Amino acid sequence: MSRARNPRESVTQNPNSVTHAEGQVVDVQVTRASRIAVLDKAFVVLEALDEFAEPVPLREIAERTGIPKATAFRILQTLYVLGYVGQDSPSGDYRLTIRLAQLGRKTRFDGLLERARQYLDKLHSRFDETVNLGVLEGDRVYYLCSLATSQPLKWILRPGSSDPFHSTALGRAIVSHLSEGEREQLLAFGPFEARTAGTATGVAELRPILARARKEGWALDDEHNDYGVGCLAVPLLDEDRPIAAISVAVPRTRLTDELRVSIVDALLATGRAWRDEASGGGDEARGRHKSASRLTTR
Repeated sequence: MSRARNPRESVTQNPNSVTHAEGQVVDVQVTRASRIAVLDKAFVVLEALDEFAEPVPLREIAERTGIPKATAFRILQTLYVLGYVGQDSPSGDYRLTIRLAQLGRKTRFDGLLERARQYLDKLHSRFDETVNLGVLEGDRVYYLCSLATSQPLKWILRPGSSDPFHSTALGRAIVSHLSEGEREQLLAFGPFEARTAGTATGVAELRPILARARKEGWALDDEHNDYGVGCLAVPLLDEDRPIAAISVAVPRTRLTDELRVSIVDALLATGRAWRDEASGGGDEARGRHKSASRLTTR
């Protein structure tokens, strides 16, 4: 699951460039030199506030972020005046306001979400498991949509939350289909965070995982990002470039071999249908693809 992250992490680990979802390559050295420190801290504060379900006092915000209390106070007061942070009375505790959410109500991903909705709904209806749509931004996957299962044991995600690319099926599905140069730019940030005991953190471990995902057309996260959750994903390709990915997340206790094969078959069919829709291809293209039931077990 996602958690607040210091925004400096994605640009200070390695002196290389990084590719964003729209294909823009940003030079890390230039980015670091042009950073505004107080703006960095303001976003750290906002992300920390987003973690709390209830209004929170200044002391806890300072402890969570590692920002000096006096600095955190000035940032919070500025955000309060601007309307992005509220302050409860009489406690004085801080919370996010709806104004922040309104900033993202119209994004460049609206068209993508509208186009993908039919595929998300179809997978959700068939399996009644959690279905996600994610995009790559920097070195993280951001969830644009998550349709939760109706079953008692479920994996809940909020749209807008994020996870690292290296430990998620969504991230692996997207990154595996980037150009070699773009993949290497992202891998240069390794070694990566161990989200669970099974997370591949080294570049030498990740390369074959990404190579296999590229070859077979789908990616697997078998408790590599969250304990107790298995996730399978396919990239959504436009002109052979991954613009997003769709995944099905299942509690490990329900993810039998039979169910996994069915999900992968459905995901591969989804990826083909997406490409056919984009290119105007027909049903004859579908018969040339290998079924997941004939893939080797991972």
